[in-house]
Amino acid sequence: MTPKIKNFLIRAVTGVILLAIIIPLLIIEGPWFMILGIIGSIIATFEMINMFALKAESLKVLKYIIPFFSGVIVYLAVIAAKNNNYFWLFLSLIIAVIISMIIIIFIKNSKSYDFSNIVMSLLYCGVFFGFVIALKYIPDSIININNSNVIINIKGPWSFAYIYTIVLFTDMSAYMFGTKFGKHKLCPTISPKKSIEGAISGLVFGSLFGAVALFLFGIINLKTAMNNEILVSIIIAISLSLVLSFVVQIGDLVASKFKRTYEIKDFSNILPGHGGIIDRFDSLILSGALFYIIIQVIMIL
Repeated sequence: MTPKIKNFLIRAVTGVILLAIIIPLLIIEGPWFMILGIIGSIIATFEMINMFALKAESLKVLKYIIPFFSGVIVYLAVIAAKNNNYFWLFLSLIIAVIISMIIIIFIKNSKSYDFSNIVMSLLYCGVFFGFVIALKYIPDSIININNSNVIINIKGPWSFAYIYTIVLFTDMSAYMFGTKFGKHKLCPTISPKKSIEGAISGLVFGSLFGAVALFLFGIINLKTAMNNEILVSIIIAISLSLVLSFVVQIGDLVASKFKRTYEIKDFSNILPGHGGIIDRFDSLILSGALFYIIIQVIMIL
C-alpha cells in the first residue's frame, strides 16, 4: 500500500467517524451538539494561538487562557440564536479582548500585533465557529417571500446539513477534478496543489448539490408556487449556493495562507489524516458563519 493510498484511507475513516458523531448530535434535542462545538472551538483556538506563538513569545502563556474565552463565546452564540439577542455575545467578546490586552501589556517582550492575533483568534474560532454551531439552534421560522407562494422554512438542523452539503461537494469536486484535469495553478504561493479547473468544478458541483439540498431538505418549499415562482426559486437557490461554495474555497485558502506564513503543515495532529480542527473545518467556519448571517438578515426583512 502506497503512502498516498494509506493517507487517503486514514482520512476517510476519520471523516466517517466524525460524521458518525456529528449527525446523531445534530438530530437529537438537547445541548450535546453545542457542547461538541464548545470543545471544538476551544481546541481550534488553542491551535491558532499556538501557531501565532511561533513568532510571538507572549502568546505562549495566553494559548492556555484564550481558548476558554472562545468556548464561552460559542455558548453565548447559541443562546443568542435561540433568543435573538446578541448583547451578551458581543459584550463577552469585548471583555475577552480587553482582558487579553491587559495580560499582554504586562508580559515581557510582547508586541503590538499580538493584540490583532488575539482578536483574530476570538473572531475566527469563537464568533464564526459559534455561528456555525448556532445554525442548529435557530428557532423554526416560516417566511413568505414578497407575499408570493414560495415558502422558506428555517429549520436549524437542516440549515447546518445544507451548508455541510455544500462544503462536502465543493471540497470533494475540487479535489477530484483538480487532481485529474488541473493544469493552471490557482494560488501557487499559498496552496500549490489547487488549480483553477478544480476551483471551477467545486463551484459548479457545490452550487448544484447545494441547490438540490435546499429543496430536498424542505428549506425552500415549492408546493404552492406558480411556474414563474419555481424558476425564480431555482435561480435564488443556485445563486445562494454558488456564493457559499465560493466562500468555502476562500475559507480553505485563508487557512492555507496562515499555514504558509507560519511554515507549518497542519494546525495540529488531533485528527488522523486531517491534522487539526481548523484543518478539517476551515471551509465550514467561514461559509457557515456567512450562511448564519444571511439567515438572520432574511428573518429581519
